[in-house]
Amino acid sequence: MQAKPPKNCYRYAIQGESAWSRGDFLDRFHARRAPSARWHPDRPDRPLPDAPDERPPLAVADPHSAAGRRLRGLPPVAARSGDADLRDQHGGDRAEEGRRSGEDQHRRARQRRPAASCTCHCPPPGRSELAGSGLGLRQGRAVAGRGASGICRTYTGKSLNMTKTIFDLHSPHPEPSTFVAFAENHLDRQSEHRADDCVEKALEHPGAHFLAFSGAKLIVKHDEKIIDPLFAPYELAGLEPTIDEAVLLGYLPNGEPRLAVPSGLTEETVPEPFKIADARMLYRQQMLPEELLGQFAQGSSLITWNANNRFCGRCGGPMDGAAGGYRRICTACGHMVFPRTDPVVIMLTVDIERDLCLLGRSPHFAPGMYSCLAGFVEPGETIENAVRRETQEESGIRIGRVRYHASQPWPLPHSLMIGCFAEARSTVIKRDEQELEDVRWFTRAETEAMLERSTGVASTPDEHIPPPKGAIAHQLMRDWLAWPERS
Repeated sequence: MQAKPPKNCYRYAIQGESAWSRGDFLDRFHARRAPSARWHPDRPDRPLPDAPDERPPLAVADPHSAAGRRLRGLPPVAARSGDADLRDQHGGDRAEEGRRSGEDQHRRARQRRPAASCTCHCPPPGRSELAGSGLGLRQGRAVAGRGASGICRTYTGKSLNMTKTIFDLHSPHPEPSTFVAFAENHLDRQSEHRADDCVEKALEHPGAHFLAFSGAKLIVKHDEKIIDPLFAPYELAGLEPTIDEAVLLGYLPNGEPRLAVPSGLTEETVPEPFKIADARMLYRQQMLPEELLGQFAQGSSLITWNANNRFCGRCGGPMDGAAGGYRRICTACGHMVFPRTDPVVIMLTVDIERDLCLLGRSPHFAPGMYSCLAGFVEPGETIENAVRRETQEESGIRIGRVRYHASQPWPLPHSLMIGCFAEARSTVIKRDEQELEDVRWFTRAETEAMLERSTGVASTPDEHIPPPKGAIAHQLMRDWLAWPERS
């Protein structure tokens, strides 16, 4: 049998088991509030504090409001359509006072606490997370950030001294994705305005430059002092370019076009001073600035996709490129295809209680290298469920909470790595022997020592090395160590 609430509790009065009338209770409740009280109907076990009776009321229930009518036994007033769309100037949902629900009326009457005391990272006063979301009045007021008064609506009634883990806090960086390779690409792609003749118009610009590709690899001008991946149109003559299959990547802030073009050269036929470098070589040896590395990832993925879709998958007819390389159309049946991006989840599983992380190694890794587990997202699967499934399949570890952390374009050939932290709900490892050569738990000290080895080569058979700097797995491991608060 459920215990009865105390007599100075709102629910007790609502149940009609108090000597007070319901209206008297509300008046007395608001008059006896102390400034430090954080009472809420969902916490009936917290009694009203004693306070001087002369304390001014914070808010008294309007007898004509929805709460007042319900307490007086009257039917509620039907809400007009459009109430949910009324917004005040501070971004919070507001409707006419007479149609406020009892829940909203008591939320208004709560003691306001300073915004600085909020630890849940809700939006600042004056802006609601749900502004413009289309949620109705009650939903918006129940879950949307802070309103104009600075009330934290998410953690109302909960202790401010909550235990924080890696899943409760913001990341140690404003945007962790900026710390990984291939992520810095600020070209203006003009994706909504790509005409079929956009490549031809870009070639007319005197500042147009190309990235030249041998398959998915980049051709660079290389000597002892400089590495230059950009080619002016007149420099392409010796590279056997296929201009008809060129792809428009985008435009620099000064309006200069940047394009990608396939070349007929191979590693056996490329002349001096040109060299061919793949994606791993480019970022591991830091051959290019971050911005050019991001443009390479875009160009490599598109060149590969266009080369792999020369014929229609529906009727087998030849396909022509359109929209600057972002669309291919079958010349026989008109079937249209668009560039693909394969989502891959990569996760650092964390055992919070023991303060350990889970790492594994694949047979094709460099000797001694351990990294985060990873796998493709399957059709009809969420990112979170893909993290849980892949971790369970490869290591036997059950996963609870999943927290997105960062992403990374991965042009091998056209993937998007989705980096997450995963909360371990079990500890016994059952390795998939076909996928992994080893998987084990690492302490913070072991992980930190691993990240300090930057050579990429294990000096002894028992030494462990991390993924290369620039890989999202490397960043996940570093950010786990750098988390500002943990328990």
